[in-house]
Amino acid sequence: MKHVTRLIGAALMAALVALPAMAQDAPKITVVRGVVQDTTATTLVVQGRAPRGGGDAPAPVTVTVNGATVYAAGARGALTDVVANALVAVAPDAEGDNANAKGIVVYSPAKASDNALVAVAVSGRMVQMMANRGAGGGGGGQGNNGPKLIIGTVTAVDGAKVTIKTKDATLNVTTSDQTMVQKLSDKAMTDLVKGTTNVSVAATNDDAKTALAVIIQAPRRPRNNAN
Repeated sequence: MKHVTRLIGAALMAALVALPAMAQDAPKITVVRGVVQDTTATTLVVQGRAPRGGGDAPAPVTVTVNGATVYAAGARGALTDVVANALVAVAPDAEGDNANAKGIVVYSPAKASDNALVAVAVSGRMVQMMANRGAGGGGGGQGNNGPKLIIGTVTAVDGAKVTIKTKDATLNVTTSDQTMVQKLSDKAMTDLVKGTTNVSVAATNDDAKTALAVIIQAPRRPRNNAN
């Protein structure tokens, strides 16, 4: 879990630096993953899972939530969900323009914000890792890192060609029936169920641990111990 958290956190730092409002003072980010243990009006407690190989579960982590915290849930999407004005994070197969999209996270929040882009980045990193594993590792020997995520707003969709405006450039990517698509939808803190809901929380890596985005994950499938 620490390895996964470190990989996602590194990608989020790159994403946050690309956001206009955060370019000068991009906060250091930690990603907390686990099951919701408790909630209050201003806090969220997340209990991490014990390692699969055995051992103790990590201590619960308490993060601070506020009116700017974004709550979203991910589910399998379709290429038809990729529309103009949606926020996206694309896992490309190469750096630069005209890459092929291995995976896309698409989000059309009720209110666009930097934290909504953080939500896209969190999910985009996980989709990137899954897409790379499915392809036997990242292209060019880059492993789980792969080319940098393309994060921004869709400005046009022309068949398989998707045009995305990022902070620094306008880039095109090409989708196919092999592109993994995840769709995010708006949620609220009231959708978090104690002891049940799995979450990935992007929070500032400081004493306050302020939650920027809370992503509700699909329930984990029970392990099959049958021989």
